[in-house]
Formats: sequence, C-alpha cells, structure tokens
Amino acid sequence: GRGLWRTRGQYSMFFITEPFGKFLGVPEPAARYFLALIIAYIFALLYRLAFVNQSAKIQSLYFSLSGLWTLYFVFGTDIWHSLFDVVTVYALLALLGPSILTLSLTWIITMGHLLSGYVIVMLSNEVHPVCWTIPHCVLVLKLIGIAYNLYDGTKDQIELNEEQKETCISKLPSFFEVMGYSYHFGTVLAGPQFSFKRYQKFVSGKLFLWPASPGSFIAGVSRLCLGIGYASLYSILNRWYPLSYIISSEYDEKGFLEKLFIMIIIGKVALWRYIVVWLFAEGSCIMTGISYKLKKRNGSVDWSGVNNIHLLQFEAAFSLQGLVYAFNVNTNYWIKCYVYKRLKWLGNRQLSFVLSLLFISLWHGIWPGYLFNFSFEVIVLTAEKQLISVARHRLGIVMNELPWLLYLPIVVVLYLLMNVMLMYPVMMFMLLSWSACWKFMMSVYFFGHLAAGIWFILYYTILKPSHTKQY
Repeated sequence: GRGLWRTRGQYSMFFITEPFGKFLGVPEPAARYFLALIIAYIFALLYRLAFVNQSAKIQSLYFSLSGLWTLYFVFGTDIWHSLFDVVTVYALLALLGPSILTLSLTWIITMGHLLSGYVIVMLSNEVHPVCWTIPHCVLVLKLIGIAYNLYDGTKDQIELNEEQKETCISKLPSFFEVMGYSYHFGTVLAGPQFSFKRYQKFVSGKLFLWPASPGSFIAGVSRLCLGIGYASLYSILNRWYPLSYIISSEYDEKGFLEKLFIMIIIGKVALWRYIVVWLFAEGSCIMTGISYKLKKRNGSVDWSGVNNIHLLQFEAAFSLQGLVYAFNVNTNYWIKCYVYKRLKWLGNRQLSFVLSLLFISLWHGIWPGYLFNFSFEVIVLTAEKQLISVARHRLGIVMNELPWLLYLPIVVVLYLLMNVMLMYPVMMFMLLSWSACWKFMMSVYFFGHLAAGIWFILYYTILKPSHTKQY
C-alpha cells in the first residue's frame, strides 16, 4: 500500500499535497512528485537572480543542494540510494581512472542497484508506485555517461565518432561538478538527459553569453503553460478513461472496433502523463539557460537544446519511426550513443538494435509488460520498414511525391494504423503484470500479434521486393 514507500520527509507539506492530489485525480505521492516539478521553477528563478554569475563551484553546490532537497521532499530518506551511486562511481573514477574495468564496474553497480530496486517494487505488487527508482533510472544514465565520456577522453580523436568527440572529457571533473550535474533540480526527477560536457560549459559560462538569456524566461514559461494544458486534459480524460478500464468487464463486452477506439484514447492519455512531466522539467531547465541550442540569424535564441518531446511531430506522426524521433528524445539519443553505436563490434545492426531495446526494457523495469512493449516495437518498426519498401518498389508510391488529394487520405489511414499498432504494446507498457497484459490481449483477440504474423507471411512469400536489402 501507500505506506510501503513512506519515509521521513515525505509527510512534510502533506496538508497541501493531499488535497492537491484529490484535485488532480491522482494519489498523494504522485501529487507530491508533480508539486516538486513546480517548485523547480522557484529554484530556477532564484538561480537567475542570485547564482548565474557565480563560480562553477558555487553553481554546482546550489544545484546539488536544491536537487537533494527535491528528492528528500518527494522520496524522503530514500535519497541515500542516489548518494551511494554518485559517491561510489566518483570514487571508482578517481581511484582507478577511466578504463574498461571502471566502465564495467560502473555498469554493474548502477544497473545492479537499479534492478534490485525493481525487484523490490515488483514484489510489492504495486504498479507504477512513486518511489526512488523513478529518479534513479535517470541518474544511472548520467553516471554511465560520465564514465564513457572519461574513457573516450583517453583515446585518440581519430578513434572517436562525432558524438564522442563532442562529449569526451580529458580529465576527471571535481566532485562538486558531478554532484551538480547529478542533482540539477530541473532534471533530477525525470530528466531530460544531456551530456556532462553541456553541464560543464553551462556552469563555466561557455555555453552562451548570459545577456542572451532573458528570452529563456519567456520560453520556459511557454513550456510550463503547455504542461499545464496537457495536465488539464490528462486530469479530465483520465477520469473518463482510466487505465483500469482497459481490463474491466465493461470493456470486454464492447465491440471490436469500439475496443480499438477506446484503446487509442486510453493509450494517448497514458502517454500524456509522461509528456506533462517532461514539459514541466524542460521549462525549468530552459529558465536556467542550460537548454541553449543556438542563436538564429534574426537574433532570437533557440532554447530547445534539451527538449525531450517534440509536441507537434509527436501528435501528427503517422509512422512509428517518426513518433520515436519525437518522444523521449534525449533518452533515445543516449541509447543510440552509449548502447547501439557501442555495439558496432558485433557487425550486425539488427542485433545491436534488439540488444539496445532489451537494455531499455530492463532500464524501465523487470515487469513483463516492458519486455512485451519493446519486443513488439522491434516487430512493428521492422514491418513498417518493409511496408515502405513494398510501397516504393512494388507499387511505385513515394509519399512526398504524391498529389495532396491522394496524400491526405493515405496519411489519415497510416495515422490510424500507426496508432492502433502502437497502442497495442503501449497498453502492456502501462499494465505491466503478466495477468493484466494477458487479459487485455485476450480481450482484443491478440490482434496485434495476428496482424504482424499475417504481414510477415505475406511479405516473405509474396510482397518482398527481390532487390531490397534485409533490415
């Protein structure tokens, strides 16, 4: 129950968080988490007023203390989990230096600690509890990233790819810098991920000139307003279509097409929960200026450097690949740079891709629903590439070359098809447990697996263009 995750510190401001949770229609721990995302804007304003021109050490100290307070407010004394990993990994890097051994130990310690937390969560039989593993999975990527950055710094530049050249570190940073990076109040709860090199440039004043920053306040508030808008929609629609409805007897009695329609709505609403959190986190990061991307020719500044969600692209995407590029952007980029490309030695892109998705599944948790979701994502992405190949080589259809009278109806059909095939695994991502996932799949007659199976049979027996390469 709720008390399992209660520790000292999580009862502070209970008189505010309890009614706040009832207003939002979420449990009190989730309301506390959400309130912490709002408090980050106070920290951002204080940073702008008092710390922006301070030394890198003072700024890092401020980020460390504000981030630690945030974790204590939401998770109480469970902040020891993150402190243990930060101190241990830094000690390894300081004592052993960057090496394959240090990298391996960093992976084992951080992922081992995280997976042990997931085991405890799973044994508690609570689905999506607000506990210390939520911010810890973000921290794990940060610490592994630092270990890789230092290791890359020992190599000759000719051995590195472009991303590695951009993020490599030539010497061990100070403990204050690592603490500030790990506990930056804008990213400590849910990301977004960004490289340690970006953080170093930011606190040293090399990322951009501060006089260009006033626009970041307006950009941050804009992101906050978008977050409030999505939070309002989520609060309303989640009351009408809660996740539990998808495995209810009432849902089971609906017609097949109606089930699909409801599945898409519930899936969209469920994903909005993540979008709300990211928008709020991005806004506070933008206010501090760490999200700086570039200065445009017209003099305006692009503050989307750490954005984790590209809203327009996400909502309008009619392909799964397009949606992947728009959703959880920085985590996907981290996986690409630190897992997928590091598996180049395997000599097999498909195997590297599968192993990357296996990692991201374990990183999310050890519930069966995560494995179902990401394994099915491999299936859908593969089928989508095959469909594009068939359309181009068998039917001569190139989307960008179609007249709009044909383009629009095809896009509508693809949009519906993509959402149906996407929300099928998303339901399992949300339901998590084997029993809930099985009940849902039975309710919709395993249509996702059947559709994929039929497609692959047709593709490999009839439709496959003879001159296209395998994916």
